[in-house]
Amino acid sequence: GMIYYVNSKTGNDSTGTGAETKPFKTITAAVNRARSGDTVMVESANTYDAANGEIFPIRLKSGMTLTRKKVTSSGSMVPVSPNPVISGGARYDIPDSPGGRYPSIIGADNTVISSLSFSIVNSPGGTNDGTAVLCDGTSPTIEKCSFSGTAHAGITTLGTAHPRISDNNFAGNLNWGITAYGESYPTISKNTFSTLNGIDCTASSHPSIENNKISCGSAGISTKGSANPT
Repeated sequence: GMIYYVNSKTGNDSTGTGAETKPFKTITAAVNRARSGDTVMVESANTYDAANGEIFPIRLKSGMTLTRKKVTSSGSMVPVSPNPVISGGARYDIPDSPGGRYPSIIGADNTVISSLSFSIVNSPGGTNDGTAVLCDGTSPTIEKCSFSGTAHAGITTLGTAHPRISDNNFAGNLNWGITAYGESYPTISKNTFSTLNGIDCTASSHPSIENNKISCGSAGISTKGSANPT
């Protein structure tokens, strides 16, 4: 597949091609260009938000990868730079949920979302509707990301979603790290939660939860409705 590069500081959506020397400015433009099997590499330590020109929610396409640009090491000392930060959202209607959600990214089947940081926000004037990644009947792999902010949740799963969520860190004033709704079957492993609450299992969801470290202020794992977590 192709690799498309994004750099919010040096990129340009009009003249850029997505090549490493001519990157796009926005993740939005790169994702719009990418196809299944392609990879979008985002420059680390930069911020990607509405001020940068991002159009939320960013809708991934099946089979693509969204990750940080690889840091090339010179010798034995590997330079450590922070992950790219994605912040922002747009309204997304959900049946039976009057307020809907305010997601940054809509996941797709067989996509990989890796090594990104999400600073999650609620909608302007909205209460508790912000979420970074929304899996609405889709099954991405979400790994090695960090989720923080003051909002509803880091990841929300709906419908018959079967995402794999592993090696992520959920922190800050998020009401929940992960909310599993609908008849979703997320696999949640090797994550760290220090959010207000950890994992919310509700409706008819069937999450598989293993090897996580949960140190939350309120509930670690909540299960209600017809939820049947393992």
